[in-house]
Amino acid sequence: MKKYLEKLFILLFVSILLVPNYAFADKEEEKEDEGEAVEEKVPIQIYEFYGSTCGYCAALNEYLDSIEEEYGDYFDVVKFEVWSSQENSELMEKAAKVMNADVTGVPFLIIGDKYLTGFEEKDKETIITYIMAEYEKEEYLRYNLLNEIENYDETAEERTKRNNIILTCISIVLVVGTTFVIIKARKED
Repeated sequence: MKKYLEKLFILLFVSILLVPNYAFADKEEEKEDEGEAVEEKVPIQIYEFYGSTCGYCAALNEYLDSIEEEYGDYFDVVKFEVWSSQENSELMEKAAKVMNADVTGVPFLIIGDKYLTGFEEKDKETIITYIMAEYEKEEYLRYNLLNEIENYDETAEERTKRNNIILTCISIVLVVGTTFVIIKARKED
């Protein structure tokens, strides 16, 4: 009996180690070596989807230009004109899906894992707050929109469903294995 209880303990211990690592593996980030020299931070990428004759877009660009002197070391703007480019329009749709945003017009501004649609006076302070919050993150933790779009192949619901199926299978194997070990131990007693 002791022999089977030891096997049961090992099975449970290994399972406890494997389940959390597997369940959260897609969310883990690789950290840089701590022995490397500290380098100056690179600016964050801001993604702007705009229309060529959009007044709100022009006001946003004017504002971004006005903060360039004070905050220009913290960000670079990557612009995508969507009214005359089908490719950029499709990219905006994908970005909206990745950001889980309901975008019905432009400008659509993405700063890290935050976004703004439209542009009003009240958005000015929010933009600076978002820029500084994203800039302060370690580079490996910064949100990379284009990478997210490239890797976007399933919705969060589909990922959750897939992970639940896998965890259910692992749980079934554990229950069956535990039951087998217990039955086997009882038969030998």
